Amino acid sequence: MYALCQESILNIPIPICIDGMLFFMNKYAQWQIEERQSRHLSQSDLARLGNISQSHISRVESGNRPPGKDYLNAIAKVFDVPIEIVYRKAGFLPDETELDEISKKILHVSNKLTDNRREELFRYAELQLQMQNERGEFNPNGHPETSQQAP
Repeated sequence: MYALCQESILNIPIPICIDGMLFFMNKYAQWQIEERQSRHLSQSDLARLGNISQSHISRVESGNRPPGKDYLNAIAKVFDVPIEIVYRKAGFLPDETELDEISKKILHVSNKLTDNRREELFRYAELQLQMQNERGEFNPNGHPETSQQAP
């Protein structure tokens, strides 16, 4: 019963068939399993790298236990993804559709830089925008990019 409540909070349950038995998996659990497997990690590997008990991982992946803040933080660190992505997958933050994938990657890398290096990265991006505008290049939406600075 608890798993059904958890799934309705976290996302719509997804039916899967294992050994002829029907199970319902929430979207977060499905995402975590896919991410873990894409990195060729077992539950034991993930437990060791994230300092999480393997039984906790098993219960989260089976939909029997909701992931908590510490658990999600550990998963983000092991998978090396922005914490916001993990929180969104778990349903703790609303979906964000404003940023494309490359923008999310730039933001993720930027958050790992020192303040001085972030400022340098920003100045470089501004220079790229200026060069793009001077050449009359267009953004993916088909409109000329304009700088946020006043003329």
